[in-house]
Amino acid sequence: MDKQKKSAKQTGNVGEDFAAHYLQQQGYTILKRQYRYGHGEIDIIAEKEDALVFVEVQTKKHGDFGDPLTWVTR
Repeated sequence: MDKQKKSAKQTGNVGEDFAAHYLQQQGYTILKRQYRYGHGEIDIIAEKEDALVFVEVQTKKHGDFGDPLTWVTR
């Protein structure tokens, strides 16, 4: 893994850690992180009461965040 990909992965992991911690503070139980299926991944799978939640985490180091909907691709 080259330096740039490793740095992006580390940044992503930090963002996922923050998101998981936040969800736990809100009463969610984290069931799985970085769940892989085929060529895809679900960053966090959590539950709270009767709700099963699938979370996509996008982390940026700096700059304009923009519309989150533009960050998620098929």
